[in-house]
Amino acid sequence: MNEFIEKNERFLRLCCNVARFSGLFLIAFAAFILIPILWLGVFCDGSFVAHSTEIIQTLPRVVLRIVFPAFLLLGIEQLIRCLIDINFKPNWILRFGDKIIYLYAIILLINFIYTTMYINKMIYPSTHNISYVLSIFLPSAIFTFFKILLWICIGLVLRRIVPIIEESKALV
Repeated sequence: MNEFIEKNERFLRLCCNVARFSGLFLIAFAAFILIPILWLGVFCDGSFVAHSTEIIQTLPRVVLRIVFPAFLLLGIEQLIRCLIDINFKPNWILRFGDKIIYLYAIILLINFIYTTMYINKMIYPSTHNISYVLSIFLPSAIFTFFKILLWICIGLVLRRIVPIIEESKALV
C-alpha cells in the first residue's frame, strides 16, 4: 500500500485539494442559499411564520443535497491527507465521520417519512388504493431502505478503517 501511495502521491494531493475546494465551495453555497431565506423570515417583515413554509421546504433539501456532500468531501480530503502525511492528525470530521453518516441516514429516514406522510397526501389525497402503493410508495421505500443501508455500511467501514490507518502510521 505504501508503494501505491508513493507512486501516486501527486495525484492523491490533487484529489485532496479538489475535495477540499469542492467541500468548502458547497458549504459557502449552502450559506448563500440559507442566509437570505432566514434573513427575510426574521428581519424583513418580522413574521417568521409567514416564511416558515419556505424554510421548511428548503432546509431539508439544502442539508441532504449540499451540506452532507460537503462534509463527505471534506472527510475524503482528510482521509487522503491522513494516508499521504505521516504527521497528520485526523480532524473532527474524520474522527466523527461515522456519526455524521449515521445522522445523515436518520435524516434520510425522517425525510422519507415526512414526504410520504405529508407531501404525498397533498398530491394523492386517496392513498388507500393499490396503484398508489405500487407506483409511488413501494419503489420509493425500497430505494430509501437500500440508500440508508448503504450509508450505514459506509459508516461502519469508516469507523474501522481510521484506527487501522492511524496504527499503520505509528508502525512506520
